[in-house]
Amino acid sequence: MLEAANNPLAVAQRAGAPQTPGPSRFATTSKGLHDFWKWACKKAELGQTPETDWLVGLEPTAPHHELLLEFLVAHKLCVWTLRPGDITRSLVGQKEKSDQRDAESIADYVYRYQDEAIRYVPPCPEVARLKILLSRRKNLVTHREAIMVPIRMRAEALPNNKEAEADLAHFKALEKAINAEIKVIEQEITKCIQAKKPLRESYALLTQIPGVGLVLVTYFLTLVEGGIPCANARALASYGGIAPFRRESGSSVHKGCHCALGDRELKRLLHMASVSTIASKKDNPFKSYYLRLKERERPGLVALNNLRNKLLRVMFAVYKSGKLYDPKMVEAGRKAA
Repeated sequence: MLEAANNPLAVAQRAGAPQTPGPSRFATTSKGLHDFWKWACKKAELGQTPETDWLVGLEPTAPHHELLLEFLVAHKLCVWTLRPGDITRSLVGQKEKSDQRDAESIADYVYRYQDEAIRYVPPCPEVARLKILLSRRKNLVTHREAIMVPIRMRAEALPNNKEAEADLAHFKALEKAINAEIKVIEQEITKCIQAKKPLRESYALLTQIPGVGLVLVTYFLTLVEGGIPCANARALASYGGIAPFRRESGSSVHKGCHCALGDRELKRLLHMASVSTIASKKDNPFKSYYLRLKERERPGLVALNNLRNKLLRVMFAVYKSGKLYDPKMVEAGRKAA
C-alpha cells in the first residue's frame, strides 16, 4: 500500500512485504509520474502486482490531484480518495508536520481501515468537465476579490486622493475583463449541462427551488453524479459539515453541534443560497421557516445552519424523486428526503 500527496509527490508504503528501495518523492509532472510508475513496477519482482495488490490512498486537497487521479486510474490502480477530516482525527498526539510524515500517516490509515475502502470511480466526461469549469470560475472570483476589495477600501477611505481614484479606475478595467471571463465559463457550464439529458433534467428541476442558482446546482450535481457516497440527504449534509450531531454523556445532554470539517465549498454555496432566500423581498417557505426558528429564540447561526440543512434536503428530494419542487417539501423536508 502507499499514499500519494502534495507536490512533489510524497510516497509511503505499508505492507507485510519488504519495502522496495528507491526514492520516496516524485515530481507531479509527466516525467515524475513516469518515474513513479517505473518504481511501482519493481514491486512485481518481489511478488507484488500494483494493479491487484495495491490500495492507493490519496488525499485530494492539492490543486494537482486531478492529474494524479487520472494517471492512477489509467494504470488500473485501486484508488481510495480520503477526506482530510478523517486523517486529522486519526493523528491525535502527532506533532511532527512534513509532506513525508503526512504520507506515512495516511498510508497507516489506509492500511488500518482497508476493509472500509471505497474504490474511486471516475465520473462521466461531462461531470469531469463541470468540475474543471467550477474550479476555474472559483479561482477567477477569488483573484478578483483579492485585487478589488483592498483597492475599493482604500478609495473609500481616501475619497479625495487622486492616486487612489486612478488605481480604482485602472483596476476596474481588469475587473470587467475578469467578469467577462466568468460569464464565458458560466455559459460553457450551461452548455455542458444541456448536452447530457440526466443533468439537463435535474438542472431544470433544481433551479425551481428558491435561492438555488447555477453554481450551487452544478456543484451539487458534481457531487451526487461524481461518486460521492451519499445514500440520503443526511449523509450528504454530513459530507458538507452541516449535519448536527448529538452530544450526550450520562446525565449531561449538550446542544447538538456540527463538524467544522467537511466540504467547505458546499457549505459556502448553501450558506449563500440560504442568505439569499432570507433577504428576498418575496415570501418563500425557506424564509418563513427561518423566521419561525428565530421566533423560537434559536441563535442566528443555529437557525441559519438549520436552513442550510433544509435547503439541502429539499434539493436532494427533488433530485432523487425527479419531481417538481413543491413548497410543502419545506414543511415536510425530513419525510421528503
